Amino acid sequence: ELQLPDREQDQGLMVACEENDDKLLEQNLNQPRNPNFEDANQVTPLYAAASNGNLKCVLLLLEAGANQNQGRKDNGATPLFIAARNGHLEVVRFLVELGVNKDQGCTDDGTTPLFIAAEEGHLELVRFLVGSGANKDQGRTDNGATPLCVAAHQGHLEVVRFLVESGANKDQGTTDDGATPLLIAAHQGHLEVVRILVESGANKDQGTTDDGVTPLYIAAAKGHLEVVRFLVESGANKDQGTTVAGMTPLYIAAHQGHLEVVRILVESGANKDQGTTDDGATPLLIAAHHGHLEVVRILVESGANKDQRTTDDIAETSEWAALILSSNMYFC
Repeated sequence: ELQLPDREQDQGLMVACEENDDKLLEQNLNQPRNPNFEDANQVTPLYAAASNGNLKCVLLLLEAGANQNQGRKDNGATPLFIAARNGHLEVVRFLVELGVNKDQGCTDDGTTPLFIAAEEGHLELVRFLVGSGANKDQGRTDNGATPLCVAAHQGHLEVVRFLVESGANKDQGTTDDGATPLLIAAHQGHLEVVRILVESGANKDQGTTDDGVTPLYIAAAKGHLEVVRFLVESGANKDQGTTVAGMTPLYIAAHQGHLEVVRILVESGANKDQGTTDDGATPLLIAAHHGHLEVVRILVESGANKDQRTTDDIAETSEWAALILSSNMYFC
């Protein structure tokens, strides 16, 4: 028969779990004690033992009746989740083989054990969870980010490779803005992750759902030269503009003053005179507006239209362009 709660004895049980003292834990459990209480931090003994990776303590607690799927009250994180986050493969293996819910996410954002393992780059844990049937494409409840999304974001190359080879959806975007794993990797400048995704068939031109930003656009905006080069050589649409204002990769590179990115795009045949859809501003005009002289030079020398104005003829923007373009000394 379980004894009534006793704060001091419960604290002793928690200390045993936190310090990986399985002998002290066994003594406390022989009282016997209820192993499903929570301390002031809303942590159960099983959660603490799983967090520390102590398999013997985990086993003792489960034998004493610990709830294997009990999550924290503040965020719902389970013992399996915390073991996965901290890379404790043997504890994860034991809990999964015991039958715990592999896909039980946190209650605050829906992060699953597989998601957190992918985020932390725990390749062997990811392998085990996927091999045990964990849902590869289950996204977070707050933004829909999948394990592949977060692995791509973090640049965990081998985790990305494994998930792709295991059949994870390469083009599943987040639910808040539709960002795909490829776009996320391009944004972060993770060239090898971008390469794996493209070579495995990811959609190179899939834009975000809110503004149509593509992987090439975001790489150009961030100045990730080698990512831009690879995407262009892989056939990404060089002139696909955003859905909000029609800004192209060349436009945004010119805007940001990314000289070598502009050079690659121009040399690969990007449309130098394609203006935005809201006011018709061209890459040359926006580069002139921001005073990016070398970008202006490349565009003019490659044949960009020096006289093309905005469609609404905004004087301020045109005056900036004229200020730069009126002096022939720049283009001798």
